[in-house]
Amino acid sequence: METIFKRYEKKYILAKQMYDQLMSMLKEHIVFDAFGQYTVRNIYWDTDDYAMIRQSLSGPAFKEKLRERKYENYPYSFMELKIKFDHVVYKRRIVSSQKEGQIKAEIDHLIKNRKLEPKVAIVYDREAYVYAADKTVRITFDHRIRFQTDHLDFLPHEKEKLLFEDKKIVMEIKVEDAMPYWLSRLLSSLEIFPCSCSKYGMIYTNYLQKEVLCSQASSRIQSLSHSSASA
Repeated sequence: METIFKRYEKKYILAKQMYDQLMSMLKEHIVFDAFGQYTVRNIYWDTDDYAMIRQSLSGPAFKEKLRERKYENYPYSFMELKIKFDHVVYKRRIVSSQKEGQIKAEIDHLIKNRKLEPKVAIVYDREAYVYAADKTVRITFDHRIRFQTDHLDFLPHEKEKLLFEDKKIVMEIKVEDAMPYWLSRLLSSLEIFPCSCSKYGMIYTNYLQKEVLCSQASSRIQSLSHSSASA
């Protein structure tokens, strides 16, 4: 099974109080999607030194991420190649067990060419809504975003660390065309503005980057030590 999505996405970080205020104003316009509330588990693939997320954070016009994703109560997981170019998001998805097909070949080539491996597990509890008058407009709220790098599977683990200690929530609005005018006006009236805030990017910047820099410094020190010993 192969699926291709094309859409525009905007992300926002909300404090709990702002989330409550926004929901009180949204509730007459939105309904749960077919799944409502559920847990999403992801395993992000990257190079040994996190080159893909570092490149993404540098702000290029073309960005790509590879992840394996499992939804709560789904019997199988998906491999997803997510590409963003010129503000448009393209997502190419297959069932993880799929053995052949165009998207499978693209993913295999990327893994081999970039030497990718599972690096970070990211989990969150999602509320998923659609605009009642136009179900192509999706609004999701991700709570209790947590991650860990020790157990790269889809099981819960005690070592999961919260991305936000103060219960912040990531809201995503996904549309096939322009955002509805009423929604844009509502967000503006509440001074809710989009941000460049991918979960993986924030986790790398706030937690994993230090690990990479320490590893690189250690490698340089060892290299200098070997050079001095050989001199």
